[in-house]
Amino acid sequence: MREVAKLLVFVLAVYGLANAIAVLKFGRYFLGTHSDRKFLGKLPFLGDLLYCPPCLAFWLGMAGSAFLISPSAEWVGVWWKAMIVDGLVASACAYFGHLIAEKLSHGLDI
Repeated sequence: MREVAKLLVFVLAVYGLANAIAVLKFGRYFLGTHSDRKFLGKLPFLGDLLYCPPCLAFWLGMAGSAFLISPSAEWVGVWWKAMIVDGLVASACAYFGHLIAEKLSHGLDI
């Protein structure tokens, strides 16, 4: 049960941070919108990465796995493989979370 709670907290934290940076006003304040990019949003690769919640969640998941907690470290064993697995899980959960939020915000059925 403790591993499930660790995974849930990890995924929700990464999703929340990725969504705050890529979609919500927090990111728009520093990055601008797609049509009017500022500061880091003007960089070719990094700017596109910062506007994509699943892409950003992958890298945030890998960083969180390396520096905070790694939900898959116990069953994967090798630290860098656990980072990749955690990044992929975070990206998938951020994609589905963002997809559901977009569908609900536009009034469409899931």
